[in-house]
Amino acid sequence: MSRISLQEGALESNITKIEGTSSKIKSIRNCFLSTRNAIDSSILGRDNINRQFEKLLHELLELEKNVTRSSRVLGDAIYAYNKAEIELQRQMDRMLQEPAMSEMETLNISYEANISKKKLF
Repeated sequence: MSRISLQEGALESNITKIEGTSSKIKSIRNCFLSTRNAIDSSILGRDNINRQFEKLLHELLELEKNVTRSSRVLGDAIYAYNKAEIELQRQMDRMLQEPAMSEMETLNISYEANISKKKLF
């Protein structure tokens, strides 16, 4: 349809990869949580080990959320692109069905467009 094109399949594949990464992060976070729970409380109390575990678990959770958001943003972008492409095609089809403009009307529109550009700057 246009010179701008979207490799939708490749982008959807990236969404799947991103979601897989999010799952791996969640798995790692769960391993750290299990490890922390298996450590004796007297050991966790030393040298702020429990606090360090909590900080690491929180950072992993935030990373997981951000990665998940990235896949949603990419999915939303694909959807918006497809919607815009459909609308552009619909408008082009409608324009092609309308009677062609005379050369004078085309020149007039072109002239008005140049005037509009000059006013913006």
